[in-house]
Amino acid sequence: MEQNFRYLGGQLCHVLSRSQDGLPGFRSTLLGKAQKEFGNMDEALNGSKEEIERALGFTQFMSEIFLSLLLEKPDKSLTRMDVLGRAILGVVE
Repeated sequence: MEQNFRYLGGQLCHVLSRSQDGLPGFRSTLLGKAQKEFGNMDEALNGSKEEIERALGFTQFMSEIFLSLLLEKPDKSLTRMDVLGRAILGVVE
């Protein structure tokens, strides 16, 4: 719900997912929670004004994560998390 956290939270998730000594399993935990939240999106978008604002804020937060969180491929090149991009597009549709 906090607008300033959307960007900073995305950056924080990027740092935590890349940290050598950071949180093991952070990325998979984040994706699991995001999947659960996206699963409730239809209901939230048809709910109260507060639920709609929360859903839209969550989508903006996930967009920030999508833009900042890069994955390293086996060939050492970097790529974005396609699953997040598809989920965000699904909410927009």
